[in-house]
Amino acid sequence: MKKFYKMTALSVSAVVACTVLNMALPQDVSAQTSTQVICFRGQTVSVPSYLVTRYVASGARVGPCQVTPSL
Repeated sequence: MKKFYKMTALSVSAVVACTVLNMALPQDVSAQTSTQVICFRGQTVSVPSYLVTRYVASGARVGPCQVTPSL
């Protein structure tokens, strides 16, 4: 019977530790990342920096779109 209580106490301790760790970690990814300006499909947009490589692979350019003067 003693072994059962010891295993239960260890399980409860593990659950409490995981809960505390989960509460301590930030949940919102956007709060910890910076944004970068890119030109995508003719529009200047701001995207999270971790997505820039995906946009560039889809044809985007890093930096704002170049505006040409109309004549």
